[in-house]
Amino acid sequence: MIRCLTGAIVLACVLPASAADWFVSPDGPPEAEGRSVSSPMGSIHRALARAQPGDTVYLLPGVYEQDIETQRDGRPGAPITIAGLRDDDLKNRHAVVLPATVKGAGRARVVQIRHSYIHLRDFTVDGLHGDPADPDNIRDKLVFVHNEERKGGLRGVRIERMILTHAGGECLRLRHFVTDSEIAYNSISDCGMHDFPFSAASKNGEAIYVGTSFKQWDDGKNPTDGPDVSTRNRIHHNLLTTRGNECVDLKEGTTGNEVYANHCTGQLDANSAGFNSAGNGNLFRDNVVYGNAGSGFRFGSDRSGYGIDNTAIGNRVMHNAQFGFKIMDEPQARLCGNVLSSNGKGAWYSDRDGRHAPGAPC
Repeated sequence: MIRCLTGAIVLACVLPASAADWFVSPDGPPEAEGRSVSSPMGSIHRALARAQPGDTVYLLPGVYEQDIETQRDGRPGAPITIAGLRDDDLKNRHAVVLPATVKGAGRARVVQIRHSYIHLRDFTVDGLHGDPADPDNIRDKLVFVHNEERKGGLRGVRIERMILTHAGGECLRLRHFVTDSEIAYNSISDCGMHDFPFSAASKNGEAIYVGTSFKQWDDGKNPTDGPDVSTRNRIHHNLLTTRGNECVDLKEGTTGNEVYANHCTGQLDANSAGFNSAGNGNLFRDNVVYGNAGSGFRFGSDRSGYGIDNTAIGNRVMHNAQFGFKIMDEPQARLCGNVLSSNGKGAWYSDRDGRHAPGAPC
């Protein structure tokens, strides 16, 4: 769209700014402008300081011992994108192309998204530095989506076609009113390495953690106290092998989120599940959940009034050590059309004497 301003003497037409590409390489010289593949700059932080809505920061192949922290919001239809790059393939049409690996520079969080309309795609975030037998060599969080000052939270974040691996705690966390965001086509593995391999007392280690536990509502880390209503987020087509805790954990206050077409395995907490909803009115459909130490699904909360009205349809729930479905609170919405087999303690269980038939047709 062209906007024209008229006056007595001049006619001024203002053209919209075109999107720019910025290029970064671990070997890029500090003085480079980063405007071409052949002249990349060396700092992701410097590129993000220059990137405007609609721009893309391309990461050339290599290992980046740098942290990533966003600098400003994108806009609807004009996100700020950070993307891996193979040679000059700006669209990255290849099915599996992840030559750029970001390992962080020492902070607990490798990638900190503090702004709305930020997209990540086509690179690896690996929190392991050195010998995995030493917990000090493992970064705590890989991607953390949170703004500590913005009361309305963040929206429009998209994370796709990424590899996230080796986190001391959660691999990916969305905290405080994260809305209208999407997590899709990622491979996420080896979360909770501070707790599970080293037998710590805590059981932190979700692949994807959405919201804020009621136990943390008043910890001062969110800009408001009380429930974290993270909503309308879509989590789909991810391969989740936590070797820690839940594949997807939706906390108290979350609602209206959709979790579908994911593969979940390797969860190690017998008291939990592959998929957990302590929120209300969340949807789980067409997922495959198998080979977990806990149940396939767990719905409920230790806080009254939460973990209810959830829906689970069309899921395949197999070979989990506990139940196919563990229902801690009632009522639930629709539990039907699921395929259940070889779950160690049976198809389902309700702490509240509810009556369910999760394998019956809908």
